[in-house]
Amino acid sequence: MRCLGLLLSLLVLLTSCSSVKLKAIKHTVRAADGYPITAYELLNGRKKDIPSRPRALIFYVQGSVYETALTKVDKLASAVIFGARAFLVEKRGCYADTINLEEAWRFADKATWVSDYHQVLDSITSTVAADIPVILVGGSEGGEVAAVLAARSPRVTHLIIIGSGGGMSQKQEFRYFIDNNPPAFLQGYTRGSLDSMFATIEASEDSTLHWQGYPYKRWKTYMNDSALAHLPEVNIPILLVHGSTDASVPVLSARRLDSALRAQGKTNITYKEYQGVDHSLVHQPTGKSHYPLLEVDMVNWLNRHGVVKDLESTIFIKQIKKNHWDL
Repeated sequence: MRCLGLLLSLLVLLTSCSSVKLKAIKHTVRAADGYPITAYELLNGRKKDIPSRPRALIFYVQGSVYETALTKVDKLASAVIFGARAFLVEKRGCYADTINLEEAWRFADKATWVSDYHQVLDSITSTVAADIPVILVGGSEGGEVAAVLAARSPRVTHLIIIGSGGGMSQKQEFRYFIDNNPPAFLQGYTRGSLDSMFATIEASEDSTLHWQGYPYKRWKTYMNDSALAHLPEVNIPILLVHGSTDASVPVLSARRLDSALRAQGKTNITYKEYQGVDHSLVHQPTGKSHYPLLEVDMVNWLNRHGVVKDLESTIFIKQIKKNHWDL
């Protein structure tokens, strides 16, 4: 791993309505094929040094959108305040100041994304004590990737999956939408035409063809997989969060993951379902973001599992409730 020094400074407004100045350090980790993977480490801008013994290492795995990982800085700002070292990893083809879609599409398969993240995870965790908690947070499609990483890496100690479903494959999720309330991206499709599209993608030898804005190569590696295929052997604490009105990933998928793991005797999963909340964690009836409620649930959960101290949890939650009493 090679640290390239201070890259940028950021002022982040937290959901508690306070602000924190962060600085991002750029790291470069070489993938197995030699590709230079970019990882940003977020640090408290008021402190000069990287914590020698951080509260935890937190890695946020973003979803399917091709954009710089720096758009997710706000998701990890609170973690930095608690003394954790927080990391964001760029997808191939995505950079702080530009997106190279041709490059992104060339590497748009699940195996590459999982391998790259695993490489960064191994590189970073090798530099800290073995008892430091390692927390994976996966949003949307990133939850599927995080589930695979948690199953493969014994170094991961906590897993948070947000808006990712997990109990159904993408094929099954899309079929469910067709049979019930198709979202905008599936308008015009029937069950037959959708299955025909899936068959075309799987049979095609040209992985560069596109459907719904993504290359066939990407669809082939995602649409038959699910978190449920990887989590039965994972025994670390899992927090699963989903909105009941999510139009990108059906809430039934999350419910099935929860019930399937419990049916197997798993007791390490906590499921939180937010009523009336969509894929972006917006409460549809009011138009308000429910991210503050998610922060409360995450802090409580991390407190129960020994990562956040009682007093810290109490103070943080009081501050959120004070500034978001309407939620």
